[in-house]
Amino acid sequence: MRSNQKIFTVLGMLIVFLVISLRYMWIDPNLYQLRDDGIITLSHAKNWVDYGFIGINPSGGKVEGTSAPLQFLIYSGVYLFTGMGYAAFGQIMTAICTLLMGLSIALLFKDRKHVSLAFSFLFATFLSFQSSFIEWHGSGMENSITHALFLLTVVGFASMLWNEKIDYRWLIVVFLASISRIDSIFHLFPVWVLFGLFWWFLQKNTKGFLLIAYAMVAWATLHFCRFLYFGDWLPNTAYAQDISISHRLMDLIHLKSSAIEQFKFLSKQIYFSHGGHWLLFLIFLPFVDWKKKYSPLIVFSSSMIITALIYPAFFGPSRLDYSRTNTHMAVFVFVLIVSILLCLKKDSMKLTYMTFGIVIGFFIYTKTQIDPYYLCCDINGFDKTHAQFKQIATQEGIQRPTVANPDLGIMSWYKDMNIVDLGMIGTPFLARTKNPKTISNFIFDHVAPDLIESHEIWSCLHYNTIFMDPRFKANYLVVKEDFIRHGDSCGGKALPTGIWIRRDILKNSNSRERKLHDALTQSIDLSKIEDELKLCKENRNCGYVIRSVYRVLPEIKINGQYDQLVKIFPEIKFF
Repeated sequence: MRSNQKIFTVLGMLIVFLVISLRYMWIDPNLYQLRDDGIITLSHAKNWVDYGFIGINPSGGKVEGTSAPLQFLIYSGVYLFTGMGYAAFGQIMTAICTLLMGLSIALLFKDRKHVSLAFSFLFATFLSFQSSFIEWHGSGMENSITHALFLLTVVGFASMLWNEKIDYRWLIVVFLASISRIDSIFHLFPVWVLFGLFWWFLQKNTKGFLLIAYAMVAWATLHFCRFLYFGDWLPNTAYAQDISISHRLMDLIHLKSSAIEQFKFLSKQIYFSHGGHWLLFLIFLPFVDWKKKYSPLIVFSSSMIITALIYPAFFGPSRLDYSRTNTHMAVFVFVLIVSILLCLKKDSMKLTYMTFGIVIGFFIYTKTQIDPYYLCCDINGFDKTHAQFKQIATQEGIQRPTVANPDLGIMSWYKDMNIVDLGMIGTPFLARTKNPKTISNFIFDHVAPDLIESHEIWSCLHYNTIFMDPRFKANYLVVKEDFIRHGDSCGGKALPTGIWIRRDILKNSNSRERKLHDALTQSIDLSKIEDELKLCKENRNCGYVIRSVYRVLPEIKINGQYDQLVKIFPEIKFF
């Protein structure tokens, strides 16, 4: 009997996997595969394994420019033991998570063996035609992990309620789901509480809340470790995207019209992107028998859908795509529909209700269908920019150049450059500083990137802080340049796009920086650095010395010279 059940479980998993895989054959992979932001997370993991600290630059420093702790941890282990690249990892991760979703559906409906296979097919078909879901699921970002673990969490809670026994093995799934994203707890904590209440109501004890307490301790411990390592509770992504929960809520409480309109717009986008029109099945709630087995799934799924819809009120618009961080809603719309149908009071009317709901739902779907669309930021163009940077650096003989560029993922993946992230995710100073003059001084006087590349909206964002600063034309030469008008941004100004190189780092430059660069490239002799410091202190301009040392820090560390270097620069912490 148990062997028979395993067969149906495996078949259910394969049905979900095959249907979704078939759907991908009909979508242009250039629309969704290998998004640059997904590689940002993997780049952090690669940096940790290769250089011993979490960040994006081989020379340092620490930065949390990712919001996906679990994907970071998984890839860290995978890369450490296998050296697997980002493309293979993304495909394998999507495949495994798809199978886990199939496992979840098989476990939810295991008592109805043949029906469970039909549900597996319907589940996969339903998700396959939710364009935002299916594309982000296969994008290489953390969405697929979130989909699988959120659903498995609900499966675990339902299984424990049905078996009337707390199984602490599910605690692993519950905890891992809570760290699939930094903000996952927003969606999961209400479900945790609901499970505790269900358990207390049905079993008359607090064991359900005890399991949740253990999950909270594990979740809090991980975030406390993050705080100890990075010195901040929030990742740099929150600062870069200007996420302030308190400010957003205050704007809504004070009925600020712009905040209300934004919330309505974003919630509407999430609603229609993830099958919200199918929620018409909620009209059957008055006919639900809440004593039936699947009734807890109605509550858990409704909670997940509600938090997805109110998410913008707390976190604002998601970067890249308004619907991206709530794609799991589509999963729970399906679970909600099925659970309602299985819990209706009159079995004889279920077919009528189902037929009515499907006809009306399909009619609305044809009117609101979202065709597959281009997800922001594929790596192809960014990889070309990296190749151009590499070619220029080779021609000019620049070792490990520092480059300023707004596309962090693939640019930081190769670890052959240090990145000043004009997109701010990888550079905390730019994410947290609002004063334009301070930003300009940071770019031109402090980091002074060897190469700058910018395009479209980023040229608008940095128009005043970089391109209108007189130091830009004074210090940089054009490698290639063009001017565009990007919609209505920047008031219709002609925005510079292209690549620029700093004069002082050119091969034929006679600058002190270039001479020190060449000397350190030939041999890392710390006495040369000490001598240069004595000279530069007379002019009170030692920034170029620090920049030259920064580019060879990995070699200094490998050579065992770091402690000696710290004595030369006692006031500077490089790592």
